[in-house]
Amino acid sequence: MVKKTIFIVLLLPNLFFFMSAAQAVQQPQILYQGITTAEQTKLDLLIPKNLDPGYQTITVTVTDKNQASELKTLNFCKTLDGIINWNDICPDATVLMSQASLNAIHIRSQLPPYNPRSEPKKTTDIVITSLAALTVASTTRSLASKASTSTSSKQEGYLSQVAKGGLLLSAILLGPGDKLRDKKSKTSKSGSKITTLSSRISAASPLASRILSDGNYLRAMLQYSALLLYPIAICLGFFAAKSVGFQAMPPTLAYMIAILTFGIVDSLGGLAVILSFSALAIVTGHVQNLSSFLTLVGIGLVGFSPILLASVFRPLRRSTVDFGTYWERITDYLLASVLTGWVVKQIILGLAGLSGLQFSITAHAHTLGIIAGVLVAARYGMEDLVSYLYPARMQSIEPTYKDQSPRQYGLRIVMQIFVFLLVAEPFFGNTASLWIGLTIFTIPLILSIFESHFPKSDGVARWIPKGIIEMITMTTAGYLIARVLNWYPQSATGYLLTAFVLLGIPGFILKILPLFAGETSDVWKESTAGKLAYRIGGLVAILFLGYVITTGLLLSNNL
Repeated sequence: MVKKTIFIVLLLPNLFFFMSAAQAVQQPQILYQGITTAEQTKLDLLIPKNLDPGYQTITVTVTDKNQASELKTLNFCKTLDGIINWNDICPDATVLMSQASLNAIHIRSQLPPYNPRSEPKKTTDIVITSLAALTVASTTRSLASKASTSTSSKQEGYLSQVAKGGLLLSAILLGPGDKLRDKKSKTSKSGSKITTLSSRISAASPLASRILSDGNYLRAMLQYSALLLYPIAICLGFFAAKSVGFQAMPPTLAYMIAILTFGIVDSLGGLAVILSFSALAIVTGHVQNLSSFLTLVGIGLVGFSPILLASVFRPLRRSTVDFGTYWERITDYLLASVLTGWVVKQIILGLAGLSGLQFSITAHAHTLGIIAGVLVAARYGMEDLVSYLYPARMQSIEPTYKDQSPRQYGLRIVMQIFVFLLVAEPFFGNTASLWIGLTIFTIPLILSIFESHFPKSDGVARWIPKGIIEMITMTTAGYLIARVLNWYPQSATGYLLTAFVLLGIPGFILKILPLFAGETSDVWKESTAGKLAYRIGGLVAILFLGYVITTGLLLSNNL
C-alpha cells in the first residue's frame, strides 16, 4: 500500500506536466478558402483567454480543393466586456499611439483618449504598488501613534518621528559645523519661524507639517540661503507650465526630472513648483474639467511625495555607532532608493489612467524611476552629512508634533475617503467594485477611532509586518491574487474590477491588526541570533525587491 501511494505521488506531477504540454501544443486548424464574416463566428478557433482587449489578428491555415495550403489572417476585435467581434468593430477599444506621434502633439485636446481597462494587468500592477505604499504609510502612522503613549522615550522618539519624517538620532552633540559659529547663530530666524508654524499645524494637518519641516537639513546647513530654493522653484513651475502652453499636461522629460529633483531635495520646494505650475494652468483657463484637475494631481504626486514615501519606508536619519547600525544605514539607502524609484515609476504610468489621456511622458516612467532612486540615495547622503556637521543646529529647528483631536482625526478620515474616491473613480468607474473597495478601505479608518476599546496583545505587535516586510507582504499577496485571477477567463473589465476588490483585502488585514497590537519591542534584535536574522532579512528584502523590479515580476506580461 505504501509503495502504491509513493508511486501515485510521483506519477501525479508528470501527468499534470503532460496534460499542460498537450494543451500548449495547438496544431493549426485546416479551414476552407473563402470564409465570410458570418462564417468566421462559427469557426472553432481558440482565442487565448488572457488576450488583451482591442484590435487583434489570428493566422489560420487555409486549403483549397486541390489541397494547396496557405496562411490567411483574420481580423477581429475583443471588447472590454470580453466579446469577440469578427466584424473588426471595437467601439470601446483604446488605440495606443506611438511615442513619436505623442511627442508631436502639443495641444491637450488633441491627445488620444486612454481607458485603463484596456490594459487591465498593467493597471493591476499600478494598483498593487499603490495599495502597498498606502498600507505601509498608514500602518506606520498607526504604530507611531501607539508608541507616543509609551513610557519608553527612546521608542517614542523613534516611531513617532518615523511616522512624521523618518528620523532616528540619539544624543545630540556639537558637530564640526556647529563649533565654527557662535552659539547665537545655531538657529536662524527663518528656521525658527518655519519650525513654529510646523508645530502649530501638526495637529490639524500632519502632512502639511511634515512638508514644512522636510528642508530642515538645508536650513541647518545654509540658514537664510536655503530660502532661495523657493523662488527658484516658483520660477521652475512657470517655465515648466510655459513649455506646455500653460495646459494641464505633463511637461517634457527634462522638466519632469527638474520637478522630481526639487521635490526630493525638499518636498516644500517640490510643492512650490507644483503650486506655481497648477496656478498658471488654472488662471489661464486650462482647467475646465475633472480630467484636467486630476492631471495636475498626478503631476503633484511626482513633485512632492517621493521623499515623504522614502522617509516612511526607511528613516531619513540614523545614528551610526557600530557595525550593526552601519549595516542598517546601508540598508536604508538601498531599500529607500529601490522602493521609492519603483513607486515613482508606477505614478508616472498611472498618469494616463488618472487623466484618461495618453501622455508621452509615460514612456519615460522607467527612466524617472531610476533617477528618483538615485536622488533619494543622494538625499540620504546629505542628511547624514548635515547630521554629522550640524547635529545641534538640526535638533534646534526640529518641530514638536502634536496629537490630533478626535474632531481633527475625523476630518482627516473624511479627506482620505474623498481622495480615495477621486483617484480610484477614473480607473474603475462608478461601479459596485469601487464602492466595495471604498468600504474595505474605510472600515479600518473608522475602527481606529475606537482603538482604545480593542483588546491588546504584545504577540500581535511582535508579528505585525512593518516597513519593508509589510511592503513585500502586500506586493507578494497582490501578485498571487493576480495569478489566481489569470486562471479564470473573464473580460478585461471583469478582471480589473475583481482584482481591485481582492487586492484591498491584504491591506485591510494589515490595517486591522495594529488595532489589537500592544507595546512593540525590538529587544529580539539585540541577541546574537536576532542580529543575524535581522541582517540576513534585510539582505533578502533587497534581493527580492531588486528581482521584482528588474525582471518585471509584477508586469502584466508575466501574470
